Amino acid sequence: MKNLLISFLIIGYIFTCSAQHGAKAKSSKPRITLAQHSVIDNLSTAESVEQLLGAYDPMYKDFKVNASLTFSEKAQTKLGKKLRAKPWVKADFDSNGCSDLLVMGIWNGIPAVLCVLDSGENRYAVKQVAGKPGENCFLAVVKFGKGQPVITAWYQDTKREKSGKLIKRTAKTALCFQSGDLIEYNSSPANHSIEKIEFKTFGCRGRCPVFTLVINADRTANLDAGKFTSQKGNFRSTLNDTSFNSLMALLRCIDFAKLDSAYRVIYMDAASCQLTFTYDGGKIKRVSDYGMKGTFGLKKLYDVLNKLRETQNWE
Repeated sequence: MKNLLISFLIIGYIFTCSAQHGAKAKSSKPRITLAQHSVIDNLSTAESVEQLLGAYDPMYKDFKVNASLTFSEKAQTKLGKKLRAKPWVKADFDSNGCSDLLVMGIWNGIPAVLCVLDSGENRYAVKQVAGKPGENCFLAVVKFGKGQPVITAWYQDTKREKSGKLIKRTAKTALCFQSGDLIEYNSSPANHSIEKIEFKTFGCRGRCPVFTLVINADRTANLDAGKFTSQKGNFRSTLNDTSFNSLMALLRCIDFAKLDSAYRVIYMDAASCQLTFTYDGGKIKRVSDYGMKGTFGLKKLYDVLNKLRETQNWE
């Protein structure tokens, strides 16, 4: 009880300070040290984990830790026991020197896995862990290797057979943090020589931005902006070193050469795009994605490419 009370008081103090200095906290870079001791380090009960989540955002006030790891489906409960899963795990998932938290629970009546990231000075971000885009996971385990922690997420995968029938099966995905988000873990990142990347988006019945972005190996880029973009026309730019190097690091982790040639969501009227990679002396790899949710790595790549339209100097 003493530890719980101390943790609760610390949380209250942190969020009172955050309310008074919210704007400054969002814009200032947190000071982080490896020796920093955080609220997450002090968590020791399911109740204290729930209090942290509820204090972070009222939307999580109904989240309950699945302390017994019991699920409505017996096969899922059996799987948790077989894997020796734990209701929550502490680790530095985003490699910033602060303890983070992976917790399994029930949220809005269904299983959910949340990752609470401490960005320094007990400032948090919460990400929901999914097995693949559009499929929440019910169970997750963490493996600690030589590098960063790897999260293996278990989920119910839904696929449509050629006959049109939807089927469900239990599947898993290994995930790690890269470029600020969870993407598929790659134990052997590729080292292709990328000569050119072309990112082309297509329209939908809504206001989907339509543009073509071409990035060359020398960092030069061309943008042909069409409907539903902030500015229309043809533009040129040279990407800054930070943006270009971050993009290349992400592409190495994704290993685009091994991606499927096409991805598609099961619903209609979705945003869509096509990626064309020219690499390794003229090799071509094309990936079309109806729904733009093919993989976590692709979703992150789309986000990075989209933001380049606003963050670079286009002329």
